[in-house]
Amino acid sequence: MARSLPKPSNKAARIPLEGIHSLVYSAAPGGSSGKLFGPVYGKVQQEFVDQEIFINSVQLGPLKIALQAKRKIMNDTSIKVTFLKSSVSVFGNNVVEKELAETSGGVWKYLFCDTITDVDGTKKLLRIMETPSLFVIEQPLSDS
Repeated sequence: MARSLPKPSNKAARIPLEGIHSLVYSAAPGGSSGKLFGPVYGKVQQEFVDQEIFINSVQLGPLKIALQAKRKIMNDTSIKVTFLKSSVSVFGNNVVEKELAETSGGVWKYLFCDTITDVDGTKKLLRIMETPSLFVIEQPLSDS
């Protein structure tokens, strides 16, 4: 029996994003899912600098691999993502930084984006996107 995904939230791509969001699940085979090598996985996060620029990163101990990107809202459920530069840092010191081609990136489609309440009562912003791989990303929300 085929599993159906939630329908896109109304204007999901237009929801303002800020702060740090953590990866819950990814169907991507490589580094964007946190897989660094063999069975070794790092912690994956998205940090929103502003409404246009964000940083995808994978961290394992003192090692951090980051990808700076720009997002442009295309319509209510899709954004165009352009990767700007990649960097590798150790203990917070950049070791390598590389500008990326303007053609890198693609269109990311929101399948779901809404506030949910977790089983422990924590409110979270939950985003499910197709990039084309499936990504589930959450951000705990404060009650203030």
